Amino acid sequence: MHDNTLPPEANRKDIMTEENAAAAPSAPAEMTSTIATSVLGVSRPTLMKLVNDGLLPSHKVGAHHRFKHADVAKLAEVRRAARLEAFAKLRELDEALEEHEENAMTD
Repeated sequence: MHDNTLPPEANRKDIMTEENAAAAPSAPAEMTSTIATSVLGVSRPTLMKLVNDGLLPSHKVGAHHRFKHADVAKLAEVRRAARLEAFAKLRELDEALEEHEENAMTD
């Protein structure tokens, strides 16, 4: 049985709505490597490997890499889609194995 009631935070007045979205401060156009690693869920060495492999564009400000939000968001979506596809294939294999085991038991 599912509880269809809204959580208490759904009634908060400070949650973003269409009416107050225009008044919200916009995010900076760029992010640091620390933020990018957090968004992507990777370590800094992995982030730098993504940069070096050409999978994530960046530019330098002094000695520090900066990343466009859109580039990080795009890569995050690509990685999420790849994980979902891999999981779906794993589920298919698991179901095929279960079916094979069931057939082997009935033979």
